[in-house]
Amino acid sequence: MVLMPYFWNKTGPLKRGFFIFFAVLHVYTACARENNVSLKDSIEKVLEHSKTDTVTCFRLLQWASNLSTAEHKAAVRVCKWAITAAKKNGNKKCLAQAWYSLGRCYQVIDDFKTATVYFKKAAELADKYGFYGLQGKLFSCFANTYSAVKQYTLAQQYYYKAIKVIKAHKLKDDLPGIYFNLASLQYEAKPDSNYIENALANIRQALATAQPDDNYDVIAYSLWLKGLIYAEHYSLDSTIVFMDQAFAIAKQYDFADFYSPYYFYRGQFLKSQEKYTEALQVFAIGLEDAQKKKSNLWQYNFYGEMANVTAHLGDFKKAFEYHKQYKVFYDSVVNTENFGRLNDLETQLKLEKKEKEKEISNLLLQRSEQRQQNLWWFIGSTVLVVLILSIFVIMLVRNVRARKQAYLKLQQKNIAIQQQGEQLAQLSGEISRYQAQMNPHFVFNALNSIQGFVVNNEKEKTLEQLGNFSRLMRTTLNNSNQISIPVSNEIEYLKTFMAFEQARFRNEIQFKVDLRADDKETMVPPMMIQPLLENALKHARLGDVEDAMIQLEIHADQNLLRIAITDNGKGIQGNVNEVFKRSHSMSILKSRIQLVFDREKMPLPHSYFALASIPVIARGTRVEFCLPLISEF
Repeated sequence: MVLMPYFWNKTGPLKRGFFIFFAVLHVYTACARENNVSLKDSIEKVLEHSKTDTVTCFRLLQWASNLSTAEHKAAVRVCKWAITAAKKNGNKKCLAQAWYSLGRCYQVIDDFKTATVYFKKAAELADKYGFYGLQGKLFSCFANTYSAVKQYTLAQQYYYKAIKVIKAHKLKDDLPGIYFNLASLQYEAKPDSNYIENALANIRQALATAQPDDNYDVIAYSLWLKGLIYAEHYSLDSTIVFMDQAFAIAKQYDFADFYSPYYFYRGQFLKSQEKYTEALQVFAIGLEDAQKKKSNLWQYNFYGEMANVTAHLGDFKKAFEYHKQYKVFYDSVVNTENFGRLNDLETQLKLEKKEKEKEISNLLLQRSEQRQQNLWWFIGSTVLVVLILSIFVIMLVRNVRARKQAYLKLQQKNIAIQQQGEQLAQLSGEISRYQAQMNPHFVFNALNSIQGFVVNNEKEKTLEQLGNFSRLMRTTLNNSNQISIPVSNEIEYLKTFMAFEQARFRNEIQFKVDLRADDKETMVPPMMIQPLLENALKHARLGDVEDAMIQLEIHADQNLLRIAITDNGKGIQGNVNEVFKRSHSMSILKSRIQLVFDREKMPLPHSYFALASIPVIARGTRVEFCLPLISEF
């Protein structure tokens, strides 16, 4: 049984005005269905006549939160209207709630990337203005999102953050559900060796904080989860006690999903006590419930148990019949699971195809608009020429000449664009080749260094250098097909490279890293910083410097990632600009930076690359460049 994160919206008593609004909206919705008009269109009519005050905004958001997944577009429209209204009346709390509700609209359809964007907007306002109730809900939503994408460590952290905020400000309404979500995650994900004890502790917290009238669903789910844990790790006796309690609540509130699992575990409990006749009766009741629901999985489970029980009772003919049904449903369950996996793959392929089709559609739309504009211009020009041909012959001639010139210019531009595309393709191939292989000069130096240790019979040094060289080669080859990698991986690679290169120098060269960005989520193109470190080691003459040092700075600055490499060597001898022009690696680096900005559809900053040396700076050489700030999630 898969336990999904528990979402709920606690609804208090509605005021008289909300009943009036809901009645109007209900009429519009009924009319829309009768006249084949979408719910979104009927809502548009209501929104046109709605006030933009805070009370109306909150009521609309409350109503939108209760819409079904099929009415997603209508809920999104209401949330966007509330965002505009909240901005207009300046109510920050309403605006934060609207961003949160919009994120929930996308979360329920599993569009977690879009949902996270809106949750972050709501979180900024909640944190800035102290909306602690909303902050707790947002932490819970972040946790549910991370749990859905199997980032269980982050999910667990955010659940604890939500609990901390809710306890600190005595906002206990959402606490039972969060405790249950946390227990469910710990039981399913098994993040550490104490996951059973932690899950049971959080179940106890959920039951202790839940109110029977308001949180009966949390109580039922918590007791059921506790029963599952005891069934797998402790005893069926305790399992039945907890499941009986959950089943009683399920019967009271008609939670039909509880029935089949309950009968299954109840029958297993009786079978474990060798009460085979009673167990068979319970399994039969469960089978009847599963047949009503047309659940192949539970029919498969019940037929298997009934075949086993009737065999114990000595009715082998009946046991054989049950076993045949068990095999039928076994094949059905396996086919369903395989179909589910195939359906997931098809869905992924459809999404990728849809994105490509969208790109093509946008390109065709742009071309169509351009053609339409040209067509209207041509029609207008033709009509104008026909009407005044006898009077403005000279103007017509000039117009024809102007069009010819424009056509020639357009052709020239097309040729220039084609040439530029060819150059970019050539440059992209050159950069890909540079990224896919290590610098031959570096490989030569590396092998030469290792050879020296072999000749001098320095076995430990030889093995250490061979290990470092192997890691460098393996990492370089692995990264050669990656567009970008986490900055933590790049730093680890650079540290290995510096450790390997250190063996060629008599003095120690310090390698300092100043990172002011998220080392796990921030992404950088591979093999972009290493050539600059190699240049520093090669040209800065650090072997002659007593306190030799190379410092790498990586700072997040709004939407840019600024990177700088500084050494305290002898500096560049001669004109810096001339050295820069002659450097092949610098030229490739600038081209790669430009391609990264083009890929991310960001304008290239004016000062995206800079090189400075003595006498502009006191010592050594400093290279600075920037990249778009790219996050993994």
